[in-house]
Amino acid sequence: LDDDPLAEMHLVPEDYGLLTRLVTGIDLPVAFVLEGGYGPSMGRSLAAIFSALKGDPVKIPEIGEVRSSTRRIGELLKRVQM
Repeated sequence: LDDDPLAEMHLVPEDYGLLTRLVTGIDLPVAFVLEGGYGPSMGRSLAAIFSALKGDPVKIPEIGEVRSSTRRIGELLKRVQM
């Protein structure tokens, strides 16, 4: 989370909903494991995950500058999805 001082992942709660939708759209079995989470927005992140799992519309977060590590992960996900 962006407000997690330990992880430094710089994700907002809506990112988790979007990532959940991407992963569950691959049509393979998926398991989610909760580990850690030290930011105040953790509850909103979990709500976004469960909302995406229920099939609710996913909010697309506003995009700032995309980090190179995020681009690499996106490319890996595209390969897995194909």
